[in-house]
Amino acid sequence: MAVNEEESERNLLHDVPRPTGANTVLASLAAALQASGEDISYEFLMGVSSRAFRLQFCWCPSAPHSHCGFNTFDPAIKAIGYESKDYMLACWEQETRKCREATEDELNEARDAVRASIESGMPVLLNSHECSLIAGHESPSDKNPTGWLQRPGPLGPPPTDDEPYTMPVEQIPWCITTIKRSASKPPDRMESIVWSLKKAVENAHADKIGLYSTGFAAYDRWIRELADLRPVIGESQEYLDKYDSDESAPFGVQVGNAWCYESLHDARKQAAAYLRSIAGDFGEAAAEHLRAAADEYDAVVHELIDGLKCFTHLAPYPWMEDIKWDNEKRAEQAERLKKALPHERKAIDHIAVALKEEGLF
Repeated sequence: MAVNEEESERNLLHDVPRPTGANTVLASLAAALQASGEDISYEFLMGVSSRAFRLQFCWCPSAPHSHCGFNTFDPAIKAIGYESKDYMLACWEQETRKCREATEDELNEARDAVRASIESGMPVLLNSHECSLIAGHESPSDKNPTGWLQRPGPLGPPPTDDEPYTMPVEQIPWCITTIKRSASKPPDRMESIVWSLKKAVENAHADKIGLYSTGFAAYDRWIRELADLRPVIGESQEYLDKYDSDESAPFGVQVGNAWCYESLHDARKQAAAYLRSIAGDFGEAAAEHLRAAADEYDAVVHELIDGLKCFTHLAPYPWMEDIKWDNEKRAEQAERLKKALPHERKAIDHIAVALKEEGLF
């Protein structure tokens, strides 16, 4: 990876791909690895981490995040033979509902870590509510107080014709994460794949992980609560009032709903692709069940999006003021989730049978 030194204090990595995929953590990880020359896809990271099979739900947009609830970042990076190091800066503190202030020493340590990673050809993960990449660094200034140059993630502004597209990191992030090859031997590929499938079955049958309903129970809760949001809004507003927040409960609830729906759609697309890509690693009987599970996940995707130009026409974000999130849309969304759930159950049943065929479950 070439480093362009436009000025003596400015280093920028070229050809850093724009992260694509609804899971910004694993999309950014895939893009960073690709920028360093690795042939690793978002689809594989979603699958091998078991994120493609996970459904966590509450009315908070944190539910789909890879670090929340059942962590899927750590197994993803372990499976590919890498390790990570977090530099905690203005991290979110649940107790105070505020971001702590990074010290100058912490910032300088993080700047040194970014500089070393960029000079080695590896972008750095930039983590706050969601994830993007640091693709370069320069001297801190009023315009760029951190000195970092960001390659926006899937939720960032669209690229321009002026590539490589970067922008100053004007606010100190919650943390940055550097990644590098692990000194220890990476786990066997088949071992990682089997782990991902076992966790898919286990999480589907779990009722709750941390703050989140999970698996089939998450479907049941989502469907049930879409029918009457009044208790949800009341509990959410009480929670916000406790911490003197200026964010309205209906706004947060609608964001959580839309992001969970978009993320579920994306995850099941990756699940189907991942299962087909690994089926050949198994015996024919097991492979047949994995392909059948992939077909069921295709059916989930179909139920979630069929007939819609975009999922936001059904589950809009609150800033889409021309699309009202009314009772009719919520009822249709609940009905689609009801139709998707039997396919989820069949997919998990096929994965379990595939593991049993191999004597692994």
